[in-house]
Amino acid sequence: MSLSKVALPTGAVVAYEDTGGQGVPVIFSHGLFMDHAMFVPQVARFAPEWRCISWDERGHGQTADPARCDPFTYYDAADDLAALLAHLGVRQAVLAGM
Repeated sequence: MSLSKVALPTGAVVAYEDTGGQGVPVIFSHGLFMDHAMFVPQVARFAPEWRCISWDERGHGQTADPARCDPFTYYDAADDLAALLAHLGVRQAVLAGM
């Protein structure tokens, strides 16, 4: 599966993967210095029954922009995730992560 990118109203441009489907959405959110790839085995296991969404938070993975190294907080990450879910039309989800 390939990454998509979206510009969010929070100012971030984030990369994410979405398996789609009718299952309950599960959001995979990585830890510091990681990216969405840490959840590849879990997504492979859950995708047949669940809608799996993994993403690269600000400053990580394919979301990182070397030309722009603005400071960010966990509150920014939470706002980015809420905006990403709104973009994807997800109202409720299970959050999985570190």
